[in-house]
Amino acid sequence: MSNNNNFIPPFSNETLFSLMEKYNGMPDAFRNLVDIQVENMRSIGKVQQSSLENIQKLASRQQGVFSQIMKNTTTMANDVIENLDPKAALKVSADNLQKSYEATSSSVNEISDLLQKSSTETNNILRDSAKQSLNELQNVQQKVNDAS
Repeated sequence: MSNNNNFIPPFSNETLFSLMEKYNGMPDAFRNLVDIQVENMRSIGKVQQSSLENIQKLASRQQGVFSQIMKNTTTMANDVIENLDPKAALKVSADNLQKSYEATSSSVNEISDLLQKSSTETNNILRDSAKQSLNELQNVQQKVNDAS
């Protein structure tokens, strides 16, 4: 088994010391780089929070759809049992099935809209964070170039 770990070299003491020496005259630039990463982590937290909230909404809506389907199925079964006339039972069942289909279709559209909204929110948070990080990184790079 090899002891080579590609993760270690960028974070080894020698690398960190040389990096700190390089930025010795520019502690603000180094601090700004750390601040950018902190903001990136905050953005990831916002994405996670938004995703969890939307997952809860989605699960709640799916539970409502399932409950409605079960209610409609029970209603259809009761209507068939209560109607001794086969033609009347068939008519009632067809009407109930049509209503159930329309309700389920509408609910599926609502769920689809929830998923789209969740994806859009997540995308917006990540896009805004990336833009802010890139702008800050460019500012840090400009400060480093100006100081050189």
